[in-house]
Amino acid sequence: MKRRAMLLLGSLLVASTSGCLSPTLPLPPPEEPDAISESGTADGFWEVRGTCTPGARVLVKNLATGVIAGTDDKDHDGHYFIRIEAEICDAAELYEVVGNSTSDGTFFVIQPQVNGQPDDSCQ
Repeated sequence: MKRRAMLLLGSLLVASTSGCLSPTLPLPPPEEPDAISESGTADGFWEVRGTCTPGARVLVKNLATGVIAGTDDKDHDGHYFIRIEAEICDAAELYEVVGNSTSDGTFFVIQPQVNGQPDDSCQ
């Protein structure tokens, strides 16, 4: 009887901890921004827009200056708009944070776009 109780207890412990040990899938890196344009209201600022995981926190890091700007997708519509201080041709990375998971960065260059494509200002 004692042996059976020990086996049952061991089975319960394995069952209760197995859920905690299962790996979670990593958050994929976000797609490149849909649009990048100079801000019409402030010199030295650029507007970055795109799609994201609904409800995500989206961050843009200017790799040239270290400045980070971000926003939360509070309405869960899967879209973001971020205004960041930058100069034309600065390198940047885009990240998403959902819960406790942070995606890898997606590299892009701050430059004007025409019809969703870089205008080649930074070649």
